[in-house]
Amino acid sequence: MRWRLHRTPAPAGTPPDSGSDPPGGAREESHHSPGLKEALARVREGRHCSVLDLGPAMNSTIQYLSRFGCRLRVVDLQNELAGAAGGGSQPADRLAAAISRILPDDLEAFDLTLAWDVFDHLDPEPARVLAARLLRLCRHRGRLFALTASQVEMLRPGTAFAIRDESTLLCRPGAGEPRRRRLFNPGDFERLLGGFRIESSCLWRSGMREWVAARAEEDPA
Repeated sequence: MRWRLHRTPAPAGTPPDSGSDPPGGAREESHHSPGLKEALARVREGRHCSVLDLGPAMNSTIQYLSRFGCRLRVVDLQNELAGAAGGGSQPADRLAAAISRILPDDLEAFDLTLAWDVFDHLDPEPARVLAARLLRLCRHRGRLFALTASQVEMLRPGTAFAIRDESTLLCRPGAGEPRRRRLFNPGDFERLLGGFRIESSCLWRSGMREWVAARAEEDPA
């Protein structure tokens, strides 16, 4: 497998991608993902696709994608933005600028972006900048896979997601108390992803909603 890793040190309390239980006694969870197979369609065709993962590097995801000869770039966006903020809060305009630096225009185009739950942790302006940036970095008919919460307090800080197989995601909880996050109603999230066409959306029993979206327009000249 050819893959390129862009990674910063994991935040304190982030569990390793191993068989041991995460800190705090929380156990790794498996979730059936109805839309994951659809999101992975081009990858599974063995076209040597490029994949952008906006979470921490997870062995399960790397091992799954290695079957198809994918090029994988990992950008742990939440950790990167925390580093840019120096561990404190940061104005929305500075976060938006940081997103543009972390995901510059000269990155290659991707067939699939695994956004996980990053939008939940961003204020409206940085979220709009991220959505526009991911659209620019998405190949024609490329796909975006994202998760959003349906409850204000869900998941522990440092929670990581990984692909186990074509229909199953792993959720590895971090340490600490669940934190507040931004809630999207379906219409608001669809508008945020302007330029993408929503192909499917499904609410998990846990309260997380998954989204599969495809870039709708032609690549720019």
